Amino acid sequence: MSKFKEKFARFRRWPHAWLAIILVVSFISHLGLLWFPNEMVLDEAYYVEAGREYLQQGELQQAEHPPLAKLFITAGMQIFGDNPFGWRIMPAVFGLITIFFFYLICRELKFSNLVTNVATAMVAFENSIYLMASVAMLDIFTVALMLGGFWAYLARKYPAAVALLALAALCKLTAIFGVTAIGLHWLFFRRDRALTLAASGLAAYVGVLLLIPGLEFILTGEWSNPLERAATLVSVPTTITFENSTHPSAVHPWQWVLGYQVMPFWWSPQYISAVNPTVWALTIPVFIWTAWLGIRRKHETAFFAAAWIFATLIVWIVIGYITDRITYIFYFVPIVGGIVVGIAVFMEKALEWARRPSAQFLATQIQASADAIDIEDLTLETQAEVIEAEILPDTELIEEPPPVEIQALTDEDIPEDIRLQTKKRLKLVYWGIGIFLAAHLLFFLALSPFTGLWPVSQG
Repeated sequence: MSKFKEKFARFRRWPHAWLAIILVVSFISHLGLLWFPNEMVLDEAYYVEAGREYLQQGELQQAEHPPLAKLFITAGMQIFGDNPFGWRIMPAVFGLITIFFFYLICRELKFSNLVTNVATAMVAFENSIYLMASVAMLDIFTVALMLGGFWAYLARKYPAAVALLALAALCKLTAIFGVTAIGLHWLFFRRDRALTLAASGLAAYVGVLLLIPGLEFILTGEWSNPLERAATLVSVPTTITFENSTHPSAVHPWQWVLGYQVMPFWWSPQYISAVNPTVWALTIPVFIWTAWLGIRRKHETAFFAAAWIFATLIVWIVIGYITDRITYIFYFVPIVGGIVVGIAVFMEKALEWARRPSAQFLATQIQASADAIDIEDLTLETQAEVIEAEILPDTELIEEPPPVEIQALTDEDIPEDIRLQTKKRLKLVYWGIGIFLAAHLLFFLALSPFTGLWPVSQG
């Protein structure tokens, strides 16, 4: 028993312990869902059928999308069989990859352990992301690889960032919006290694053009013109407009944030695409605040969050206005991470506010100590000069007095009233974070297939 306690204590001290718990809980909960329903859900009818065609006849399906995500789905079917588990296992795996890359993004943005763990839990148990990791559709593959590109960019691994974004675009072309987020952040805050970025971008562009027909050749045995395939991928989606198409859940991109959207995928278990209200309600406030903080206050992390939301939401709104393109609420999935990063910035600001009384006192004491040392050193130097000039003119300079060290200050040196003020503020912030996370998880449970509590009309 003592060995178990020792190992458990060591696990708790491990800085990535909460990530491991989140990943395990997420994956186990997905394993319980993958077999249900035993029929194809929504667009699974297209992508599972595409996998069957690849495996049985080598025919190209869903030509309006690149092949990589469909290839991942086909791989799951090849390994685990043409059954619900085989259809959905790869989306579940890429759901874990999404969580992992978001955690790495939080680490690169230098969030505290508490904020990193809370933000990661919010992404892991956000309904729209969780749902897309439960069905055989394209979006979770795109988001996972796009987040990988963001992490690599923040870590200044520019070739890897471009490669991951290129792979995301090979799943779904909307991943290209991620380039806008990186480009804005780079222009405002970095402007380094421009040649490396340009060369990587050019190589990725050529690679994507060639890989699309290349992957399809592996699957079908037929080679297509890269430029013609690229033109098809761009042109076909623009024809799916409100003028020539209808769907009961079709919305304009601006409707994602102007009204709460719920799109039923399946009734039993209840699969519904809807963004957690704790995330959805903060979309516009977080975007405005982080944009202001990033531009006016030069806050780099806040600017990255704003650039992320701009690239995945505002760009979509512009495109939707120009083209009248039909969209659905599950297109919101790539935006979620940017909103949560903005929420994490706010949590860090709240913790900074809570610790400010103690921090200000310590800073004042350190400055006072430094000023006192400067005065003492000046006095000693002046005394030495007097002795040298008037008393001992023919002797060597006297030795310089030893440096005076600043005494280290600890929490014990902080007055009791300031410590109590800091403690009360921290308690308030911790309670606020805890209540917010609890509300987020409750909304997730209400929306998720586990409870089916969210009211949805079947009409």
